[in-house]
Amino acid sequence: MQTKLTLKIVAGIAAVAILVTSSIAIAGRTRSSQSISLKSLSKQCRNSIDSDGFGHAKLGGVNFHDETAQIFIPCKVEIEDGSTVQFNNVNLTTSNLLIVSKEGAKGAAHVVFNRSQLQSSVGGLQIQLKPPRSSVTVSESSFKYPLSVVMTTGGGDDDTEARINISNSRYISNSKESEGLILSTTGKAVFQENVFETSGVDDYAILVGRECQSINNIQAITDCQDN
Repeated sequence: MQTKLTLKIVAGIAAVAILVTSSIAIAGRTRSSQSISLKSLSKQCRNSIDSDGFGHAKLGGVNFHDETAQIFIPCKVEIEDGSTVQFNNVNLTTSNLLIVSKEGAKGAAHVVFNRSQLQSSVGGLQIQLKPPRSSVTVSESSFKYPLSVVMTTGGGDDDTEARINISNSRYISNSKESEGLILSTTGKAVFQENVFETSGVDDYAILVGRECQSINNIQAITDCQDN
């Protein structure tokens, strides 16, 4: 499979996975840290439903840890310029969930999942971080969404410092309506000891990077420019 073709598939799936617009702020605007719980985030999403049917929220630097929560309406969460959002030992049930970097942001955005479970009975999960040097890091976590799971990082083809690092985790999207599992970066990717289950894209997850390390991944196609 050629990288250009794969990136077109990624773009198409990302476009149909979740369609959202605009956003409103959650209290706390510093990039270093916020005092906010997942339950507070859920409330903000509930109280900010726009004409598109999505709730909207903004997050600066925050570390969610040791929580269980639900977000039962579709929600778009925007990460402030240069911020890191961490999920440590959390169990989060959502509808459609979109996590994106702030529009026009210059500072790298980072999302981290460690020993966490995210799932939905009806929706999809999309993480899209566009600023240069942005990253997604996942360890010992699981994601189960019937429509899709899409995670992308990078500010364009020239952004070789973007990162995706996925290890010891499980991704499931196996409904008849599934658009598949896509993990993609314009920079360096590490995929190690992961299990993928999907009915999209010929029953394989698609893993994309400029430079890749792929070890013992089940049901995945790795497509890297350096191969």
